[in-house]
Amino acid sequence: MTIWRGDDSPRLWKGLTPLRQPLTARGIHSSFVAVWSEPHEVIITLPTHSGISDVDGFVKGAAEHVGYYQDRPPFDVTWRAYDNGILVGSGSGNRGALGVFLGGSTRGFTFGTFPAKAGRTYSLVVDVGPRFEPLLQVGPSVEVGVATASASVGLAFADSFRRSMACGVGTLGAVTLVMAAWYQHAKGRPTGG
Repeated sequence: MTIWRGDDSPRLWKGLTPLRQPLTARGIHSSFVAVWSEPHEVIITLPTHSGISDVDGFVKGAAEHVGYYQDRPPFDVTWRAYDNGILVGSGSGNRGALGVFLGGSTRGFTFGTFPAKAGRTYSLVVDVGPRFEPLLQVGPSVEVGVATASASVGLAFADSFRRSMACGVGTLGAVTLVMAAWYQHAKGRPTGG
């Protein structure tokens, strides 16, 4: 369980995506500490418009054919996540992406999830094959992010906003009372005549 302190907000926001790293021909072998006890997913991000027609066509086609489509474009990548040397998740892009995030200038393709516990250190290994190499020229990156945020994520952020919300509601209440008093006073005041 994540212990919440009011000054933790930046750490908790960053913890939603604890790993973001450029993907190269050598792949990735990196570690990160999970901030949330939630399922995490492996994402590869690519620019929407790179100016290279073959790459742009692949990204567009891959974004349109995710999930259960028969003709999903394959990504020549594999990934493995380890918790203290024990495999906790793995996946491949050989059958295409499982999901896609549509950002303004990027597309994030998801390739699977694994369980994570707050405070634990995980290792991620991503290997790229030769068919992925044309995509490397546009600077893809690998991200690990919270896949599905349960109540634990929402409650922590709600707690951080509780004080500001209380101040806001209190101010609104005070302004309403002042306005009501002014209105009553103005209503009883004789108008010129």
